[in-house]
Amino acid sequence: MKLRFLPDIGGAYCFVIFIIMVLFAGQRALRDGDTLWHIKFGTLILEQKELVTKDFYSHTVYGQSWTSHEWLAEVIMGAIHNVGGIPGVVIFYFLIAALSYWMLFQIAAQVGAKEWLSILVVSIAVTLTISHLLARPHIFTWLLGLITLYILHKGGRRLFLLPLLMIPWANLHGGFALGLTLQGLFIVGNIAEDLSATGIYEWRRAIARQKTPAIVLFLSLAAACINPFGYKLLLFPFQVSSGSFSHLISEWMSPNLQAFWEFRLYLLLIVFLLFFGASSVSWTYRFLLLFLINAALVHSRHMSIAGIFLTPFLVQALLPFQQRLASFRKHEIIKQLTLSKVSGPLSTTLLCIFLVLGINQWPDLKKAANALIALPDKFSREAVEYLSKDTPAGNMFNYDEMGDYLIYAMDPPPKLFADGRLDMYGQKIVEDYAKIVTLEEEADELLASYEIDWVLYPPGPLIRYLEARGWRETYRDDQAVILLRTSEVAP
Repeated sequence: MKLRFLPDIGGAYCFVIFIIMVLFAGQRALRDGDTLWHIKFGTLILEQKELVTKDFYSHTVYGQSWTSHEWLAEVIMGAIHNVGGIPGVVIFYFLIAALSYWMLFQIAAQVGAKEWLSILVVSIAVTLTISHLLARPHIFTWLLGLITLYILHKGGRRLFLLPLLMIPWANLHGGFALGLTLQGLFIVGNIAEDLSATGIYEWRRAIARQKTPAIVLFLSLAAACINPFGYKLLLFPFQVSSGSFSHLISEWMSPNLQAFWEFRLYLLLIVFLLFFGASSVSWTYRFLLLFLINAALVHSRHMSIAGIFLTPFLVQALLPFQQRLASFRKHEIIKQLTLSKVSGPLSTTLLCIFLVLGINQWPDLKKAANALIALPDKFSREAVEYLSKDTPAGNMFNYDEMGDYLIYAMDPPPKLFADGRLDMYGQKIVEDYAKIVTLEEEADELLASYEIDWVLYPPGPLIRYLEARGWRETYRDDQAVILLRTSEVAP
């Protein structure tokens, strides 16, 4: 029976999950302030027709060079923001996420999953990505990485598409390093598969058979250098994941497995499958399992990457169970329908375009979008309004995420101590920031050394401490307090 206009299971899943995200995950996607400065930088690039390569928002590193490694994603965000505002940007990223889940269905089918197994493993991936479902450029890595994985499974001449894919990816997000890693692991995994079949003495032939993938990997590496920063961009992902950043930035810390219970259960599932289904797993995915689980246990932000890219591992490990279940089905009860593989993602894309373009065209849609996709309360609009009318003089110490909001909402904002671009500020300033907010012994000395005249920070221990030291309150709401240094405060 042919109903080619109706979406298949993967397409329907894509459409439904997109609607669910728009209706229920809008504010959650904005809980990280980085979205705001990304939008601002994108609009600046569009207006000035040049990249933002130096800092002009802070008083701590003013004029310092800045590696705007996600400039292309920021341009896209700025362009969409000009049309649909913040809700439009969030809806666009929900589309990219929904298309990523659709790609997972295609890959699961490649590996051999039936529809019910595809739904199961993709739903597991969705559960593991919820914690990192943010309107930020890393969502591009989900989709582009899965396209890379799909092409690697196809093999053949299609592999030469990978260097072309790497050019935009390297300008969208630092996750392009994952694409290079996937290619390398497929080469190593295929060699291991050959050796396990032919024996160690055939290693020369096994390596020779990977000549084309090796050439593609080299071309992909060269393609990644086609960016405004050249080969230096290849080192950037390693710089931001090392040193103090991995200890002070929450998403770069090791995951708390009590809080991330879903990832803990996921690890238990993997252990179970390794006991009962490991023989059906290819060497490629055994290597990928080791790489991604290690990455996720070191940096919590990689839990979502592990959840997505280990989906084929789950399929391979569950294939024996799928075959046993299939053996109980003696007869086909319902005739298979011939459904469309593209109508689902196409309908989802058209719906996204309609919503983004319609936000500023129809008042009712704009009202609904602003209600569903609103900035969290921690970004105090009232504090920004106050500062717009009466900005204190001198250097400010601020909550870093509030710095992101000031960059977005004020033109120009007061000079910041720090914002979400912590990689630019460097290890010393990031560590000093942490010492101040955690009230270590050097806190007063550091505030004096940076010549801090006023503080913008949420109510809490730091504010109470400074008030006890003689700092004077000039503004307060539930999300932000402004304190001024007085003559009573020791220099």
